[in-house]
This record gives sequence, structure tokens and C-alpha cells, in this order.
Amino acid sequence: MKLLSLTTKNFMPYKGDSRIEFPKDDFRNVMLVFGDNMRGKTSLMNAIRWGFYQRALGRHSQTIALHKILNDEAALESEWIFEVRIEFEADGHSYDLRRRAEKRSIVAVPERPEDFQVQVYLKEDGIPVQGDLIESKINLVAPEQVSRFFLFDGELLQEYETLLIEGSEQGRQIKDAIEQVLGVPALTNGRDELGTLLKAAQKSQQQDLQRVHGLEKLAEQQAELITRQDVLDRDLQSLQAKLEALRTERIMLDDEIEASQAVHAAKIKLDGLLERRKSIEAYREQKEKERLDLLGLAWRDLVELKVSVRREQLEAQRQELTTQIKNRFVKNIRGRFLELAVCRACDIVRL
Repeated sequence: MKLLSLTTKNFMPYKGDSRIEFPKDDFRNVMLVFGDNMRGKTSLMNAIRWGFYQRALGRHSQTIALHKILNDEAALESEWIFEVRIEFEADGHSYDLRRRAEKRSIVAVPERPEDFQVQVYLKEDGIPVQGDLIESKINLVAPEQVSRFFLFDGELLQEYETLLIEGSEQGRQIKDAIEQVLGVPALTNGRDELGTLLKAAQKSQQQDLQRVHGLEKLAEQQAELITRQDVLDRDLQSLQAKLEALRTERIMLDDEIEASQAVHAAKIKLDGLLERRKSIEAYREQKEKERLDLLGLAWRDLVELKVSVRREQLEAQRQELTTQIKNRFVKNIRGRFLELAVCRACDIVRL
């Protein structure tokens, strides 16, 4: 199988439409995806996994509920649709796979997986595949039982390490998956049956040795070894149980550490936002002071116009009064001058 492209809409951290074109060159066809933690690398794998099998996995291979796959920002904007489209080639055929989840019309705000309805479409060489045959066609091309071997990232490498550790739960699950794919479920108990047969043969051999004259000492040594082996088997089982408990405790501690790291990162972000708020408040106070200063000067512009008009009016009145006073003064002086120039005795003007 060869992936050609991946298109998502409102899938987990990827809001809106996102598209990835995979390398199509026959030789240079390796694409690396890298980045810091919590930046969506695993979500790309989950997009492919959900597109194929309608499953998304979180930490420790826990299935993510359907209503939690929708992008948070899209949910806040009441966009209740998320979708994955995968174009790929397999066995000489081209496929176009689309899986879409949408809020049911009778639900206002989805809060459960049942509040969504999922639809899947598949085209093979441009021809639509019948709905009830889609899942079987997908599992024929890419069986879900072996998907862990081609849908994994660095965070899942621990599962392959535990595969080599005898008695681990992850190893048992992986071995069960392999045996189901290979069609040999009888191998699951094969090793235990062989171990049982070996112990029975050793006990039978011990009994035979006891019957042979001269081999009593060897029989006693073998009996001691068998007894010691039983003790060691019990100790091994006890240690394996302790080891599994320690692995579970380590997983819990890893979760707590990751949660504390997320809290620490959130605290750093909060401190940065608080500092930014302080600077914004200081900037706002400065601008408020400038606004008040401008308002203290702005009233002058409003009053200046009215004052200038009134000043012009007063100036015109002043000039008019000055003219009137001047004319009256001249008139009074002229009258006084005429009184002095007339003879009161004969009323003759003296020139």
C-alpha cells in the first residue's frame, strides 16, 4: 500500500482544512515528521488510523472517544463536522477513502459518542464501493490486526520493547495479533504445553533413575534440581508480577510527569500573559493620560471660534463707541469755540 495524500477537516488539533501530499518518487519517497511534544505528530497517525478503522488512540493505546476527536476551536464556533480523506494505492488499484462524522440533527451540543453519526465512502479506481463492502475491502487491503506495524511513531516504540520481555501484557497482545494474522492461534499455548511436557519427562526420568541400581545419588540430585527449578519458577512468577506492577506504576508516573509538564508550560504561558497585561495596562494608562491632555487642549479649539466671533463683535462695538465719543467731543469743542467767538453784547461774531 502506498499513501498519496491525507486531507483532514477539524480533526483533533487541526482546525479547518489541512492537506498533506506524500512523496511519490520511486526512490526519494521518505517523509519525516518531527516537532516538539504536544504538537500533533501522533494526531497525523490518528487521522490515518481513524480514516481506515474509525479508531483514534491516545496514551497507552487508549481509544479516544468520538466526541473528543472534534477540534476544540471548531466546537466553540459550533462547527460539528470532522472528516478524513485518504488517497492511496494498493495492489495496482487506486483508492479514495472518506470518513466523516457529523452531529445528529436532534442534538444541540454533542457530549457523547452517540451524538455523532459516521459515514464512510470508498472509491476503487473511481468506482464507488457498496457501503456494506467497504469495511471488508479496507481490511483486505490493510488489515487492522497488523496496523500497529505500519501506524506507529516514536512514542509507541516501547510496545516493541515490551514484546521481547516475557510475560508482559503488551507483548501478549502483540503476539496474539500476530498469531491471529498468521492463522495459528494454537501457538499461544504451545510453549506452556512444552514446558509441562518437559517437567513431566524430567519427573519420569527421575523415577526411572531411582529404579536403576547405583543411580540413586544421581536421582536425588535430579530431584533437588527439579525442586529448585520449581522454586525458581515461583520466584520468577512473583518477580514478573512485581515487574508488571512497576510498569503500571511507571505509566502512572509518566502521566503525572506529563501533566506536571503541561501545568508548568501553562504557568510559563500565564506568567508571560500577565507580564503582557501589565505592559498593556501601562500603555493604556499612558494613552489615557495623553487623551486627557489632548482633551484639556481640545476645548480651546471649540471655544476659540466662539470667542473670536464675540471678540470681533466687541471690537466693532468698541470702534463704533470710539467714533461716537470722538464725534461728540469734536461737537462739544466746536460749540465752546463758537460761544467764545460771539459778542454777548451785540451778538456779533468776532473774527
